[in-house]
Amino acid sequence: MARVNLNFVADNDTDKAITFKNFMGVDFTNTKMNVAPNRATNMKNYIYENGVNRKRPSWNEVAKGSGKVNGVWQYIAPNKEEHIIAHIGTKLYRVFKRDETTSGFDINSVYTHLEELTLPIGVTLTDEISYGITNNEKLFLLCGAYLVYDGTTIKLVTENAYIPTTAIGISKQGSTLYENKYIPFEKPNKLSPKRKNRLFGETYEEVKQGDVLVQKTIIIDTKATMTSLGTNDVSSPLLKVEGTDAGITYTYYVISTTTEEIKYQYEETGQTPYEQVLWTSSGGWTTNKIIATGTVLNVKRLSNQFLFYYGVENEYKLDGKADFNGTIKVEINYVTYNLVSNNYVPVTKTIELNSSVVANYFSLKDERNIEFGRAYFRVDATYLVLFDPFEPPNEAKENIIVTYKNFNQENINDINKCTFGTLFNAQGGQFLFLSGNPDKPNYDWHSDYSLETAIKTMSDFTYFPETSYTAIGSQNEKNIGYTILGDGSMAIHKEATTKKDILYIRTSYLGNALGPLGEPVTDIYGNAMKEVFFTINQSAVGEGMIARNTSDNLLGDNLFLSRNGVFGLALSQNITSSERYALDRSWLINGKLTQEENLKNATAIAFDNRYYLAVNGNCYVADARFKNYISTDMPDTFSYEWWFWDNIPARLFFVINNELYFGTEQGQICKFVFDRTDLNDKTYIAVQRDSITYNDGVFTISEAYDELIEQLKDGDGIRIKELVLEGENEVEYDLQYTLFENQEELNTMDFEVPIAKINESGDFVLVNHITSDGTVVPYDIRTREGHSGFVAYFILKNKVVSFFTLPITNFGTSLFAKKITGISITPEKITNSIANILIRTRNFKEKEVDVSNAGLFNFADIDFANFTFDTDDFYTSINKKLNIKCNYAEVTFASTNDRDSILHEIVLTYKITNKNRGVK
Repeated sequence: MARVNLNFVADNDTDKAITFKNFMGVDFTNTKMNVAPNRATNMKNYIYENGVNRKRPSWNEVAKGSGKVNGVWQYIAPNKEEHIIAHIGTKLYRVFKRDETTSGFDINSVYTHLEELTLPIGVTLTDEISYGITNNEKLFLLCGAYLVYDGTTIKLVTENAYIPTTAIGISKQGSTLYENKYIPFEKPNKLSPKRKNRLFGETYEEVKQGDVLVQKTIIIDTKATMTSLGTNDVSSPLLKVEGTDAGITYTYYVISTTTEEIKYQYEETGQTPYEQVLWTSSGGWTTNKIIATGTVLNVKRLSNQFLFYYGVENEYKLDGKADFNGTIKVEINYVTYNLVSNNYVPVTKTIELNSSVVANYFSLKDERNIEFGRAYFRVDATYLVLFDPFEPPNEAKENIIVTYKNFNQENINDINKCTFGTLFNAQGGQFLFLSGNPDKPNYDWHSDYSLETAIKTMSDFTYFPETSYTAIGSQNEKNIGYTILGDGSMAIHKEATTKKDILYIRTSYLGNALGPLGEPVTDIYGNAMKEVFFTINQSAVGEGMIARNTSDNLLGDNLFLSRNGVFGLALSQNITSSERYALDRSWLINGKLTQEENLKNATAIAFDNRYYLAVNGNCYVADARFKNYISTDMPDTFSYEWWFWDNIPARLFFVINNELYFGTEQGQICKFVFDRTDLNDKTYIAVQRDSITYNDGVFTISEAYDELIEQLKDGDGIRIKELVLEGENEVEYDLQYTLFENQEELNTMDFEVPIAKINESGDFVLVNHITSDGTVVPYDIRTREGHSGFVAYFILKNKVVSFFTLPITNFGTSLFAKKITGISITPEKITNSIANILIRTRNFKEKEVDVSNAGLFNFADIDFANFTFDTDDFYTSINKKLNIKCNYAEVTFASTNDRDSILHEIVLTYKITNKNRGVK
């Protein structure tokens, strides 16, 4: 504003001028006389765009559910199909258009279809704002439980969580073949009660001539076939065992009598021999085992490869105790020989165990259902016994993987009860950090990578190691949000308190992996494994976050809301790099923002170079392009230019396909419409089928809608469609009509009937058609073949009403009275761009004035409400003579219609009159 000039003298004959232009944002903090001349002292529903202030975009209700909108996410399924998932109330929905097959939002909430998704048994969602993130073609959700959506079903993450290999290099007890290299490897997973141990399989013990057997199991190598064995008979068997018991002599033979089969024969002296076919060329092996007692008299080899070996009992100690609380599954992966492919192939055997059958044997079979081994757990459940041999390992590497359950429900709940999270890039990888568990308010946990694979782009969101937690500060210092900083660190915000506000900074480094007890982790060859570690340092920030969902990055500036306004985190230039300071970014609006109730419920998003902050239906918008620096020793100290909007009932913001949406407490999902063709915020109410009828030019709505109709206001509307049965489907059509005076011409029209036409009985007529000669002709609705009724929906509109109040001016001096002699305005070349121009002086005062309704001094004789500007592209000014005496004046321009409002310049002409006396 201009300064006082002591050289002013009265001059009633000379016009002076004061110009207001280059309008920007609002200043709610400074006094009205100290606000910059191009800012508003009060304002609503303007935004700076394309070099000018204009009305904010309207919004359109595109979906509506029952309950609060708690989260909406866009997810691309493995088949590349887009899914929109919404958390509304305590349910999850997939969002479809009216055809119920195309994903996404339709033109309005009447046509958008919400398909409820089935939740896992026993899962109840919280009716609170939730957190979601995509990874590995899945959508992960925190909403009362940790869930995952794969494009088809919703599951608990625990159902298919990563199973860590917690120990490697385990050999059997007392092994002479392998050194017991028991190595703690990966840490147990909080999300899974299962763990894996890797074991060394033992080589087989060959059956040799002269061995003495007592009920010993002898196994025939399944690689043996008649093709390789040739022809053998009793006089020259493959195997012969003979023994004596109680004076009875008996002989065991494995013989082949033809090229088509292998037989086993048992013979007692003086008795008819017992025979059993072991293998046939057509059916393969029936069994490859015999149990014998006696001395081995004869045994043959095949090309230096033994054919017969013993089943032995190998006992392995696992790294934990298997849980037998109910039936569990033990998965044993081993290698067996495949006759068809003539090589070793992996086989998985699943054994169900429980406390009553722990000591039982469980048969292990190959792919032909031939038993070749057995397994059982000792009663103490820490030792696994594998009875009978496994195929020998390849290159001395563990070839047996045992998966068992070691359950801890408390660990799982640590993650299930988290309420928010963030993705953190560290040492070339990306880690998911989760927090907000009410039972452990100062804790957070992070996902990790498997040591089986190198650190890559994204960690496994189903793997949260037991040691991946951090207790940050005391239990009274509740974690409330995260901010990812530009220097590669993470800020952990604590809930704002009356005490000193504290910020914690997390950094990372790459080091040698450590086991659960802090011991170095290596592979079986002694090579050190690598792991990402995180450190925490305390930093004095000066401001505590009050609303979690207000943290976002605006072009490198990390913003969040405190009880004192919007602040940005900056690195201190004077002390250690771990220090951060919160710098005020909102001092221009703090006079209003900090007085808002329930700031803890505020939400914000950075989108398209702007920061949108919503609370209590109001929205404060910062533009990253405009920074106002203040004098201070601290670098990066500035406030953004801010604009203020109303009627934005946002509970949360989100972006889909580069378009801005918000969700509300009432279950609405709304989309901002930036084209400004219709500046009305719109909601919709469907009229149920058969609730609307037509007869002789008059539609009637069911009395069920009487209460709604009574609340309708001018400008609201109803849209009508005809339903036509086509085969088994009903199809919507625009109304088909003829004009009563021209029955030959048939037309179709998408009718939107103004609500003002509805009478007390719920009857209304269509808007009459006016011909070119001014004749009023009514419509005659013609139904189509297959007509089955009408459908309709109410359109409830709220005009985007705007105003901009300029700073109070004294025209350069307070010593002299002034007379405003004229006004000149330069609007944009659009129709109805300005509805009202208002001037307030001491002589025109009201207690509470709504400038949007043209209160105070209104230029009623200037018909700003409905005049039309020239259609050429050359600017013009609108001028009017005035006669207003004043000392101070305040100018407001406002728009109360549903058209855009762009004003480039306002010029007031005035004269200096007499010198002021007394209070003016």
